[in-house]
Amino acid sequence: MDTYGVPHNSPDNANPSFIVNEQLLSKRWQHLLRCKQEFLTDESVDPRKLPGLSRAVADSWLRARRRGVDPYKVVKKPQLTARELQEIRRQREPLIAATEALIAKLQDILSDCGYILYLVDPTGVILVHEGDWKRNRPFPEYGSRVGVIANEETIGTNAHELSIKLKRPVQLLGPEHYAVVFQNNIASAAPVFDGDRQVVGALLLLSRPLKEEDDMFLMRQCKSELALVVSMAAAVAAELGLHQTGVEDKPTHGALPKQERRTTRPAEAA
Repeated sequence: MDTYGVPHNSPDNANPSFIVNEQLLSKRWQHLLRCKQEFLTDESVDPRKLPGLSRAVADSWLRARRRGVDPYKVVKKPQLTARELQEIRRQREPLIAATEALIAKLQDILSDCGYILYLVDPTGVILVHEGDWKRNRPFPEYGSRVGVIANEETIGTNAHELSIKLKRPVQLLGPEHYAVVFQNNIASAAPVFDGDRQVVGALLLLSRPLKEEDDMFLMRQCKSELALVVSMAAAVAAELGLHQTGVEDKPTHGALPKQERRTTRPAEAA
C-alpha cells in the first residue's frame, strides 16, 4: 500500500491520476509536489519507487530527464515553419474543422471557467489553441501556441501524449507534469478516434492556476474538467465519423454511387 492506501500494483497506481478519495486530494497534491521537488533536486532518485506516483508518470519523468528536457523551460514559439504547419493543418483539416465548430458552441463556457483548450496531433503539434490565455500564466506574453510541438521530448510528461499512448482519458494533477510551469494546473486529456478507431489526436483542457483550494473544490474541478473533455472528444469523433462517411459515400464524377456499384451485376452493367 502507498501513503493513500492504494496498492502499488493496483490500476490506480499503474496509470495516471484518477482521484480515489476526495478527502485526501489536497494532501495527495502536496505529496506529489514533494515527490517532484525530490526528483528534481536529486538525480539519484528513482521516481518509480516514490509512493503514490503512478508508474506511467514515473516512467515519463525518467524519459524526460534522460532526454535532457529542462523542467524550468517554457516552449514559447512554434518550432515548425509556416509551410510545415500549413501542410500538417491541411492533412488534419476535418479534425480541425470539427474541433473549431464545437469550440464555437462552448466558447463562453471555456472562457467563464478559465479553461485553455488545445487540439494536438499524435506527434504533439498544437493545431488549435482556444481560451483566455491572457489571464492564465505563463501565457500572457506568448499568445497563441499553434505550431508549437508539445510532447515528451520538448515539455516532458503531459496529459495529452499519455492519453494518445494509452488510448484513454488521462488527468494529471499539477506536480505530475514534468514542466514546473504547470505545477498549479490540472490537465485533462482525451484521445480523438476516427471511424477506424485510430487515434488522430487529443483534446486537452488546462485549468486556471489553482491556489490552496479545498478538497471539495478540487474534486469538483477534476470531475467536471474530465467529463467535459471526454464529451468534447466524443463529439469531435462523431463529427469526424459523419465526415468520413460522407466522403466514402460521395460518388466521383461520372460514376455510380458506391452502393449501386457494389450491387450492380456484370450482365446489367452494359
